[in-house]
Amino acid sequence: IRDAGREGDSFFFASSGFSETAQLVATSLSDRVSNLHAKSDGGMMAALNGIINGGVSGFALGHCAVSMAVPEKLGNGISSRSRDMICRWLEMMAFTSLFRTHDGDGVVRTAYEDGFVLDQLTRWSKVYKALASYRQNLLSEASFQGWPVVRHPVLHYPTDKHFLEEGTSAFMLGTSMYVAPVMEPGVTTARVYLPPGSWGHMWTGLTRTVKTGDYFDVPAPIGEPPVFYSIHCPHMNNLVWVLQEEGVIVTKNREKKKSKMLSNPFKKKDKLRAF
Repeated sequence: IRDAGREGDSFFFASSGFSETAQLVATSLSDRVSNLHAKSDGGMMAALNGIINGGVSGFALGHCAVSMAVPEKLGNGISSRSRDMICRWLEMMAFTSLFRTHDGDGVVRTAYEDGFVLDQLTRWSKVYKALASYRQNLLSEASFQGWPVVRHPVLHYPTDKHFLEEGTSAFMLGTSMYVAPVMEPGVTTARVYLPPGSWGHMWTGLTRTVKTGDYFDVPAPIGEPPVFYSIHCPHMNNLVWVLQEEGVIVTKNREKKKSKMLSNPFKKKDKLRAF
């Protein structure tokens, strides 16, 4: 690479290593096709745990490729469950250090043949690209301070009992983005715990100052997982503007989406809460 003069634009990642590997390359977790199509969460929680645990162990640039392989046993078409899980994988991985897909080894068919999946791949590629300037700051923090790009919320909320005592599938991208990925097929609404802070909901623009941490019921259709940003971060304001320009955030549907944020389908006796 040095001889080719490509030191400034080359990127390494490895799926194994030792204590000093993190000084040289990023890390990649295995994207097992069997997990995607068989496990209840498509293997997403295991991958996220690996990224987060690696991050606090010095492997600051963790990620996992999204498997686009479709096993032959599923026949000629892709099942609705597999389609959902591939799309949910794309949603989660767009908020990590590296966003990429993988065709699988020795497979005949891939999800690239599915129009809906391809549209979601396009959508989340735009999101990943729009995060470039913010992510660059996180990469600098990783290089000079050792902070992981993807972080367990407890790193920023060390006294929050929710993160200390309960298992969570939420994670933070830096200090200003809070992501609660959906890890099940067929989900349209998710109950999400938000830690203290002034948060904006990515898809509606609705904001809420949370003082002590609380649970909220959030619409979570495919393409719009629960993603929140700090309203005080300049990078986030620019991100929202870019995504609006790209057509990823559609402003004309915001009022309709906001009304859905007021409902609580999980406990009918609860009072309606504005997000």
